[in-house]
Formats: sequence, structure tokens, C-alpha cells
Amino acid sequence: MEVILSRKEVKSRMSGHKPHSKGTKASVHRIRKMRPDPERIIEVQHNASSVMRHIISSLPLQSVQDFEKQLQAILNVLPAYAWYLAPAGALTFVNTRTEDYFGLPNDHPLRLGVDIGAPWDNWAPLLHPDDREETRKIRSHALHTGEGGESIYRALGAHGDYRWFTSRTEPLRSSDGTILWWAGVTVDIHELKCTEQALRESEAKFRDYAETASDWFWEIGPDYKFTVLTENAFRSDPAARIGTKCWDHALDLETEPDKWRIVWAALDSREPFRDFVY
Repeated sequence: MEVILSRKEVKSRMSGHKPHSKGTKASVHRIRKMRPDPERIIEVQHNASSVMRHIISSLPLQSVQDFEKQLQAILNVLPAYAWYLAPAGALTFVNTRTEDYFGLPNDHPLRLGVDIGAPWDNWAPLLHPDDREETRKIRSHALHTGEGGESIYRALGAHGDYRWFTSRTEPLRSSDGTILWWAGVTVDIHELKCTEQALRESEAKFRDYAETASDWFWEIGPDYKFTVLTENAFRSDPAARIGTKCWDHALDLETEPDKWRIVWAALDSREPFRDFVY
């Protein structure tokens, strides 16, 4: 991809340039990749909450037994992991998709919705050990307040692997306000969490390397403004350049426009470049 800029467009990229010594060599260049949306998990949780409220509103007033059968039927056709807890918090029923994920046998009580008087946290062994205590706190708070809640955790699947999920739980009440069950919808967010973790690890490795290298390193965002500069950058105050573009300080935009066109073309097409001297 080639981007051709007129002399007027070259000047338009020069806003606020300051004198600086020639021959500065950017030995390593890195464009910040677009991060996973930090609000994406919240959005997924809210979507799960909307599904849960729709389920609750769609159930007609009837006997508790008929209500439970209708609830099970609805949960089983949902294209999501869904389940409900007993009033005291014990996992009592999981829908077909959840059954398949955990690999439950056909006669397992959770397939049938049978309350066997299990402990309130009988679901904890299904979660990653590092996520159990926090999830217990969230569920315990919900049980004490009677309010719905959200949690993020890893759950062990039938194939022996943990995956990340976000869950939303809402109380289902009788006409007098008594909690009959806690209904929940769970959404798989494993790919999103893995992407976030990989990005954090990549940035940590880059920063570790940048701190020990003799050359200096920089990082720019999608708007081409500096977001990271190591302390030895430009042999001046790097903090003052954060939020500015590298060509804001260049002296050769007008004298050597061709090389800047090449660099801008690389940036605009998200392609790497090297050995650029300005």
C-alpha cells in the first residue's frame, strides 16, 4: 500500500514541531495493537442479565411444581449455559448445554433438578481452585441480600480443561417475595480472557527488554501518538513527548518528504518498518 501526500498534507502533520538534533535513529518500532474492549466483559454480563430477566418475566404464575418444570424447559432450549440454585444456594439443576460441558452422567441429580440437600457451595469443586473463594464471597453476598450478582471464574470441563466464564444470577420469587430459586446464565469468555492475558504478557516482556537494552524504545497508539518512551529516548525529557506524534519534533519533514511518505504508508497499513533515520 502506498500513500501519496501533497506538500500541503506534509505540512499538516507538522503541528507544533520543535528544534531537535538530526540523525536520531528509531532502532525499534512498535504499534500498540488494539486492546480487547475493557468493557466487553461487562457487556456480556449485562446481556446475560437481560436474558435472565426475560426468562423470569416469561414464566406464568402457577404452582411451584409447574413453575419449576417450565423453568427447566426454558433453560434447556437456551443457546447458553444455564442453571438454577436452591434458595439456600446449592446447585440443583443445569441445562443440557451445561450437562454436556461438565460431562454429567444421565442419572446425575443435576440433570433431573433433584434437590438432594447438598451444601450451599456444592458447585465450588467445579471451579478452578484459585476462583472458588472469590465466587463464594459473591454468592454468599447474594444469599444474604437477596440480590442478583455477577461473577467471573474458570470451570473444569469434561475434557479436563478449564475455561473462563461470566455468570449472572437472579432470584426467582413467589408472589409473596419468597425466593424459590436462583436462576443463572453463564457465557463463555475464554477467548477474550486469553487475549487479554497474552497482551499483558507481551507488554511485560517488551518493557523488561526495553529497560535493559542499550537502545531506546517507543510505542505509539492507533492515533500515532507516543504512549511509551524509555527514559533514554531522544536524550531529553521523554515524559514531555507522551501524547505527541514523532513527526511533531522532526526538522526534515519539508526537506525530505519522500521518506516520511514511506513511513506514513507503513503506519497507515499497519506494516513494520526499520532503519528510519530522522
